[in-house]
Amino acid sequence: MTSRVQHQQASKPTTSPAQRPGPAYEDAVVRLRAVRKAYRRGTHVEEVLRGVDLQLRPAACYYLLGPSGCGKTTLLSIIGCILRPDGGSVELFGQDVTRLAEEQRAALRRTRIGFIFQKFHLLRGLNAVQNVIVPMTLLGVSERLAHRRAEELLELVGLKDYGNHDPRMMSVGQCQRVAIARALANDPELILADEPTASLDAESGPQIMALLRDLAHETGKTVLVVTHDARILEFADEIYELRNGTLARLR
Repeated sequence: MTSRVQHQQASKPTTSPAQRPGPAYEDAVVRLRAVRKAYRRGTHVEEVLRGVDLQLRPAACYYLLGPSGCGKTTLLSIIGCILRPDGGSVELFGQDVTRLAEEQRAALRRTRIGFIFQKFHLLRGLNAVQNVIVPMTLLGVSERLAHRRAEELLELVGLKDYGNHDPRMMSVGQCQRVAIARALANDPELILADEPTASLDAESGPQIMALLRDLAHETGKTVLVVTHDARILEFADEIYELRNGTLARLR
C-alpha cells in the first residue's frame, strides 16, 4: 500500500497559499474547547453537547462511539463546518472556524475536509471515475489531471479496473471504496466518516477500516470515524464515547 500512497501524493491537485496556509497545528488538527449544542423542540430544549473538549492529531485514526441519538453526528457536523456550536471554540488547522464567514467555512469543506457517508451518496448517471472527479471539478482542476488522479485513487482503494463501472452495478463494499476515493480527491488533511461500515458485510467492513487507518498512518491524515460497529475497533488509535452530552476517552 505504501507505494500506492506515494504515487497518489505525486499527482495531488495544487491549491493556492491562501487555501493551504503553512501548518501551525502539528500538535492538533482539530481542537475543541467547551463545545455546546442544544436543539429546541417546542418548549423543550435538549442539550446534546455539554462542554465537549477534544484534540485530534495528524497521522491518527480516531473512533467516536455512543448510543443512537446522543449527538455523534452533531459533533461530526460541527467539526466538519456544517453546523455551528452554541458555545465554545472549534479550531481546525490552527484557526477558530466559529469566527469564519459561511463562504470561508465552505472553502474549508471543499479543500481540506473529506466526508464519507453511510449511504455513499454517489451520483446517479456517473460511473466510478466520474464520481471521484466531481470534487476536483469544483476546484477547477483540469479534466486531464482530474481523470488521472481519479484513476490513481480508485487503484489506491483496490478498484483499478472499475473506473467505467456504474455504481448501481457494484457491491456495497465497492461503492464505499468509490466514496473513499472521492473523499480523497482534493487531498484533504481531515477525513470525517459517519458510520462507514454500517452497510458492509463482515469481510468488507474491516477491509475499509484497515484502508482508512493505513491512509492516516502513511499520509499523515487525521481520520475521525463515528461508528457502532464492534468489528472494527481494532483499527482505531484512540476511541472516545459520547454519552449524556459529555465525551470520555475509552482507549
